[in-house]
Amino acid sequence: RTIERTRQNEQLLEARHRLRLTRSLFQRVQTVADVGAWELDIQAWEVFWTEGARRMLGLGGESSGLEALFDRIRPADQEDIRDEITQAIEREDDFSVEAPLKENVGTCTWIEIHGVPHRSDKLVTTIIGTLRDITDQRRRRQEIERTRRESLRRLARAAEHRHCETGRHIQRVGRMSGMLAAEIGQPSAW
Repeated sequence: RTIERTRQNEQLLEARHRLRLTRSLFQRVQTVADVGAWELDIQAWEVFWTEGARRMLGLGGESSGLEALFDRIRPADQEDIRDEITQAIEREDDFSVEAPLKENVGTCTWIEIHGVPHRSDKLVTTIIGTLRDITDQRRRRQEIERTRRESLRRLARAAEHRHCETGRHIQRVGRMSGMLAAEIGQPSAW
């Protein structure tokens, strides 16, 4: 009996040690990946925020509801998020929505809010999700879009310039098409 209790204590200590290591790893991953996690209890309408989510949203230890998130997001985007959560509960389907956080003047942090509903006894009881800082991604997408528009503008301009006798405008358009293809990562036939 004593041997059994000693073995159980050792197993408990080992499990606690593994749990501490797992929590520590999870905290470091959240920091490195710039993500956070959350869980919404549908009945209580309370949210558990991980340390990474609290850091990203600038929350203190006292904030536990969705209002803590909504306080950091523009009203128009709040409605989109509320709608997504409601539809996720009704349809039992995942959702993702992007929203800018309210920041100091001149800065803008964008986050992606992803949620997955979970059922218990045929009812959605929780939504478990992630928050991810997508500011750099959005900047890159905007830069790609700006480059694409500029390339198309150049291509259109090149097509306007014609050499009356030789048809060199076709060569010019071909070169511009090749440059455009290279800029957007497509193979060029030119």
